[in-house]
Amino acid sequence: MSSSDLALLVSISTSTKLLNRLPELVLDNEHISELVLRGADLSGVSFVGATLEEADLCGVSAGDAWFGSANLQGSALNGAGLSGVCFDDANLAGVTARGAMFQHCDFIGTNLTGVFVAGGIFEYCDFSNAVLDDLEASGATFYDCNFEGATLDPLGLDLATFTQCSGTPVGGLPEGTSTYRLKDRFFWEKHPVKDANVVAV
Repeated sequence: MSSSDLALLVSISTSTKLLNRLPELVLDNEHISELVLRGADLSGVSFVGATLEEADLCGVSAGDAWFGSANLQGSALNGAGLSGVCFDDANLAGVTARGAMFQHCDFIGTNLTGVFVAGGIFEYCDFSNAVLDDLEASGATFYDCNFEGATLDPLGLDLATFTQCSGTPVGGLPEGTSTYRLKDRFFWEKHPVKDANVVAV
């Protein structure tokens, strides 16, 4: 499918009631620059190995979509709601996902360098062997996520909340993290660190 055909389909699906979502398109290995899919339903869509640099995916929703090995560098996912989406081995460097929600998503081996996820919510996500250097996660919440073998840069994490997370990141757990064991699973959690310079009134 050409980018012009896709643009026409997206235009129809997002501006009329004729289509309420993109019909499980397969766009594997496509190269589409500056794609705009704002507010579209991407459920079932496959972008495996696709190049979607600087795409506008703000407000999209998706269930069971595939972005494995895709290049989304510099794209925007602000306010997106994603469930069961696979980002394994994808390049998400420099992505902004302010206030986005990710549930049961896989980021195994994903490059998340410089991602801005302030206020984002991650529930039951797998970050095994992912690179999270220079992550800006102020106010973000991570619940029951796996970070086994992930690279976690402690800068940008002070105001993030980690609850019932598991796995041992490269270099150890973030400073101020408490650990506990529940049945046979090892968990850790870290609550936001209050700014010592802020005086309560």
